[in-house]
Amino acid sequence: RALPIGGYVSFPRAASGDERDEQQICYDPADPDLLENRPFREKALVVSAGVLANLVLSWTLFFGSASFVGIPRFQAEQLAITRVLHNSAAEAAGIRPGDKLLQINGELLGRSEAAQLPRALEAIKSAVSAQQAIRATVEREGGELLLSMPALPPTSTSIGIEITAQSSPAAEREKLPPIHAAGAATNALCRSVRGVATTLVPALASVVGGGKQAAELQGPLGIASAAGSIAQSEPSRLFDFAALLSVNLAVFNALPVPGLDGFQLLLIAIEAARGRKLPDTLVGLINSAAVLLLLGVFGSVLFNDVVAVSPLQLNSPAAQAAKRLVGPWLASLLLGVLLSDVLYQLRNQGGADEGIVPTTATRRSSKATTPLPAKLPQKFAGNPRRREAATRRKRERGAVERSEAALSLPQRLARFWGPLARPDE
Repeated sequence: RALPIGGYVSFPRAASGDERDEQQICYDPADPDLLENRPFREKALVVSAGVLANLVLSWTLFFGSASFVGIPRFQAEQLAITRVLHNSAAEAAGIRPGDKLLQINGELLGRSEAAQLPRALEAIKSAVSAQQAIRATVEREGGELLLSMPALPPTSTSIGIEITAQSSPAAEREKLPPIHAAGAATNALCRSVRGVATTLVPALASVVGGGKQAAELQGPLGIASAAGSIAQSEPSRLFDFAALLSVNLAVFNALPVPGLDGFQLLLIAIEAARGRKLPDTLVGLINSAAVLLLLGVFGSVLFNDVVAVSPLQLNSPAAQAAKRLVGPWLASLLLGVLLSDVLYQLRNQGGADEGIVPTTATRRSSKATTPLPAKLPQKFAGNPRRREAATRRKRERGAVERSEAALSLPQRLARFWGPLARPDE
């Protein structure tokens, strides 16, 4: 947790519902020091701290790269196609990794990095959006080739290539003074955020559906493989690679997806507009869906990683069919588990037959109580509200029982489906 590469922060909060267990300290719900009782602007600032920290780290890495490593001096080079996705429109047209892109639909690309990338991306995006055929002129082995791609269907958003303005490994690098390095770092950060945002969202949307863009997402194995390749070919680019990785984490965490900071910010905004908190039951159901959604994304990305780095030949028709089935099958499985969890919670709310309800009176009558101190800490002496909250909190500490609501999701499923599977008992 001390390293700025991701972590988890747990804030004290009022234990309620299925968060109660015998090892958890029970905080008073009215304690003003709890994060959930702070003003909306303070909660939003705390929740967004992770995204801001990733952006600050990215800017620092870009700044360090420009100041101490230097930026490459790009000469008159064409855009290089570094990756072609399998079964993509570009692969069907005959485009190969290593080709240099010269023209898109007759439009001559610029001769500098600043002009090449935006012009090429805009030309491809416009043709795909308008459902037009794409004619690409590429340079291969000293000759020029004209390759054509038919118009893509409305559901497709990419032709399946990765293009970069590569410099020669022997190219000179120019170290910038601090003021210029700060400007270069800011520009690089803005470009990276825009680039990641335009590619990450469609790729995530295609994960559950098993779309082609799901293969563009990389997990731990893919990231480690890319870092190793960069370290061997051009170690000076590791700063930029780490900065881009941090930008990916920031953009991913800012998405309004359940379980991520972006969704927590959305809930805070909704609560601020309503003027009161959302029901605990609704938040619990959302959290259950979040866990399953993240498990599905992680499982799909990990599967793509294993396929990409596997030494076996997985391009056979049977293997490709298996890859297409992973997404829908995994989505169906997770949806079934989610519905089971929802039914279980609704069953408990309607008066579960086991009848364990963790009320305040039950908690206070528990045998596992902790002796109260002779007097409260000095910091609560002058604040009646905080003194009263501290008194209630210490009275309830150690008196929380383990109930059905504290069981894990697999245990809940076993409790819910067990009586249905044994109707005679």
